[in-house]
Parts: sequence; C-alpha cells; structure tokens
Amino acid sequence: MTSADRLRAAGVRCAVDAQGWVRCPVCGCKTRTKARPDTVLANFPLFCPKCHRETVVSLGTEGGPTVRP
Repeated sequence: MTSADRLRAAGVRCAVDAQGWVRCPVCGCKTRTKARPDTVLANFPLFCPKCHRETVVSLGTEGGPTVRP
C-alpha cells in the first residue's frame, strides 16, 4: 500500500479553510497557498512549511480533491 493509498484510506483530504488557505493533507496545517472558490489545481506540488513535505494535489477538478505523495 502506497502512502497515497494510506492517506485516502484515512480520509485525509486537501482542504481549503474559510479564509481560502489550502491545508496540508498530511499534517492539516496552513500552507502558503491560497485558493479562491473557482480555483482549479491539477497535479499541483503543494509544499507544507511545517512538516516539510511536498504532496501533489488536485483541487476543484471532477471527482473531488485527490492527494499523491
């Protein structure tokens, strides 16, 4: 089982909070990326300054948010 499968099995999602900040799918902390409601990210390399991990995410595409390590 890959780490992406473990994240999906655990219900981890790439979320956007009320202020528009994209949250890290690994630790849940705020990243340095903001997204508007109409933003579409496809295979976007999201870096988290807290856990120092880079995760490829897709947000606002058909099928909902997805996460890949």
